[in-house]
Amino acid sequence: MMERERMMYWIRKISIFVCFFAFTADVMAQGNWEDSVKIYTEKARWGELVGYEKLAGYYHDGLGVKPSFVNMLMMYFQANEKGGLPMEEYMCRYDVDDPDRLLFDAMRDLDRGRRDDALLKQEKLRMMELPSSITLQAVMVTNHDRGRYEQLLRDALKKGCVLGRLLYAMFVEKHGSQEEYEKLIKGLIEDTPMAYNLLGKLYWDQAEDTGDKALLESAKVCFEKADERAFLTKQNAKRLLRYYENGEGKGETKGDPMGLKRLRIVACMDTEAGQ
Repeated sequence: MMERERMMYWIRKISIFVCFFAFTADVMAQGNWEDSVKIYTEKARWGELVGYEKLAGYYHDGLGVKPSFVNMLMMYFQANEKGGLPMEEYMCRYDVDDPDRLLFDAMRDLDRGRRDDALLKQEKLRMMELPSSITLQAVMVTNHDRGRYEQLLRDALKKGCVLGRLLYAMFVEKHGSQEEYEKLIKGLIEDTPMAYNLLGKLYWDQAEDTGDKALLESAKVCFEKADERAFLTKQNAKRLLRYYENGEGKGETKGDPMGLKRLRIVACMDTEAGQ
């Protein structure tokens, strides 16, 4: 009995040590991933292709960030604009039954008129109980049943699908009120900083129509917030440049030369960094 008790004692000691080590290693790894996200975010902010590609992978795998199809796709889109691979080639890095690839491929099938292929992928997503299957179902009825399209997007939104929320916001922009659209976009910001681009453009367009400087300032703040996370689009980088350059010319804004250079790279007006 003494021998058995001694053995059980050491088994418990070893188990506690292993569990502690595993927990510590996991925390350290997560910390390292968060550091990597910061490093590659800064690279992407300078238009470096590797920055966008790495961040896309992190958003796909949920390393240092929340996993997000929309954020992943945005990073691959940015990479493509900076001379990277076509979107299809980036997505081919993932298994054919990977949920993100299934959704991407299904939407590409629909774009190319391959509805039956898209239906098979939508069924796979449904079997995985993923809300993206509802969003995909909505996309399938876009052109011939507006009421059904809206209802399905509402359902996807309730289930927490960010892509569904984004498409529903765009639907409201076209068919609803500007106030509701603004509210929906603000609700998206927490999940995807890409929404800062949409909100900034909304304010920018309103400022151009009304000459309201407060709206112009709001647009500038939104673009800067998108930029902080490397989500600033090429078009909005050009708008932000215009804001700084016009403001500086009037003595209202002091543009940082390096900051302006970086924005020109993001806007694809300067290729020094890029690839």
